[in-house]
Amino acid sequence: MFKLAENVELSQISLTGIRALIFIGLLIVQPRSFDEIKKKFIDLKIMDENHSDDIIRIDLNTIKIMGCDIARSSPKTNGKYVLTKHPFTLKIQQEELDVLKKVYNVLKTKVDLRTLIEYDELFKKIASHICDETSKEALLGISSLKYYNIQTIKDLLLDCKHKRTLDLIYKKSNSTNETRRLIVAQDIKFKNDKVYLYGFDLESNKSIVLNLRRIKSIIARLIKKDNVETNNVIVKFAIKDIDIDDLDINEEVIAKSDDEYIVEGSYHNDFIAMQRILSFGSKCIVLEPEFFKKNIINKIKEMRKIYECNSDS
Repeated sequence: MFKLAENVELSQISLTGIRALIFIGLLIVQPRSFDEIKKKFIDLKIMDENHSDDIIRIDLNTIKIMGCDIARSSPKTNGKYVLTKHPFTLKIQQEELDVLKKVYNVLKTKVDLRTLIEYDELFKKIASHICDETSKEALLGISSLKYYNIQTIKDLLLDCKHKRTLDLIYKKSNSTNETRRLIVAQDIKFKNDKVYLYGFDLESNKSIVLNLRRIKSIIARLIKKDNVETNNVIVKFAIKDIDIDDLDINEEVIAKSDDEYIVEGSYHNDFIAMQRILSFGSKCIVLEPEFFKKNIINKIKEMRKIYECNSDS
């Protein structure tokens, strides 16, 4: 907070300016009552106890002239002055919000989770300087992490870095029951507008992927280290008519011809590999391993059967 240097003499004009700035600063932090403002002015030695209360009322008019809107103290405001607008706030137009949203939607598929957290925190920082609630909510709503606890994600990023074992409660999407699981945290990623924890389930002895929104609580982080060997699923496939920049970091082009790429992808488990390959649609043909080719064929047949049944009905 502002503090005057010792033995500094100021004119009443200077004091009026200082009080106006302090007045705005106090109300930016939180609503204040008349007595709270007066006490702070006296404590800062920019007003004497024997001065008329009219000085504060004059200061109030001064900061209104500066471009501030202040709701007067009333029973509705709990007897406090509330700053509803000041010249130091940001104004953001709908057109600007639309551009930000378009840019963000492109970038979010190309950056890592840590960068998405930085974007989320930047939006929150900018929003703190916007008075218009509609614009503020629209800006905050751009972030795909708006419904997540950012500190929880940061903690899990650290857990993955140290490969910690988590004792957690999880609820599957197709179940009403919650289950307790021991998971070795290995990675945390943002995919399809959701955050997923990649890990190794010590009870089922296999690699799993958990939707972060379905982790109800983390009971404990175990100090012991469980040495697990995760055998990623390696899939080789041919793909056509695709921008090579759209490949994931875990996918590598190993050969190229005039009309197609041969890509080798490394995936956390069969489920993730299946999702990824199916996302390419007819542009992709699995080359190996053989068991995965059969799984893809069976999955496509199953999907086709479902659609045929629905079309008949």
